[in-house]
Amino acid sequence: MDNGQNKNLVRLALADGHQQKSACAFLKSCGIEVEGYDSSSVSRRPKSNLKGFEIKVIRPQDMPAQVANGHFDLAITGEDWFLDHRYQFPSTPVEKLLNLGFAGVRVCAAAHNDLGVKTVEEFTALFERGGLPFPFIRIAGEYVNIADHFAYTHRFRRYKVIPTTGSTEAYLPEDADMIIENSETGRTLIENNLGIMEVLFKSSACLIANTKSLRNLAKKNQIRELTEKFKAAVKKAEENQEPAS
Repeated sequence: MDNGQNKNLVRLALADGHQQKSACAFLKSCGIEVEGYDSSSVSRRPKSNLKGFEIKVIRPQDMPAQVANGHFDLAITGEDWFLDHRYQFPSTPVEKLLNLGFAGVRVCAAAHNDLGVKTVEEFTALFERGGLPFPFIRIAGEYVNIADHFAYTHRFRRYKVIPTTGSTEAYLPEDADMIIENSETGRTLIENNLGIMEVLFKSSACLIANTKSLRNLAKKNQIRELTEKFKAAVKKAEENQEPAS
């Protein structure tokens, strides 16, 4: 970052990891070229043809907190990470401006098929009968706050959320009883003999902003122009999609 210089620059965070390839394609569809940010390589501080912007590449799960803390004005992250942040901080100064429509996944509750349950209701009944190894339900996942909210809304009487940092499917069945995990195709779950009990929601990339930045006179016009450019690209992508058969 610029350590206090160029305070009027809009600070934009882009994601690394699985979202990077589709984010790169989306930016190109908007006419935005980001040098050092493509499907095969990443620079943490890439250069772009966006005048008045400063870009940094970080993990998507870190973005909502970084935007809330004022380290970035804007970020392209996943709706899943934005929601996980909102569950932890309901009054967060982070606002979702726009769904971008790429990098779609389903956030699911899954269990090992050896348990013989197909739904969360069947899973809960199994627990109440003493069919799990511990007197509480072990829920593993990267989405700690989504998992906690899920357990609360399903009225689990006793549960423990186990934070993970990837490969969550490996926790079942020995180290967890269920997982809250995102799935793009379902292949990884099938390969690990796991079954989806419930799809919590569908998530895709979204643009988030710090609400203070939206009121900043020196930045709000640039933010609005970028948002409109993104809206046009999303609309064009939707129009180009083939109708479902």
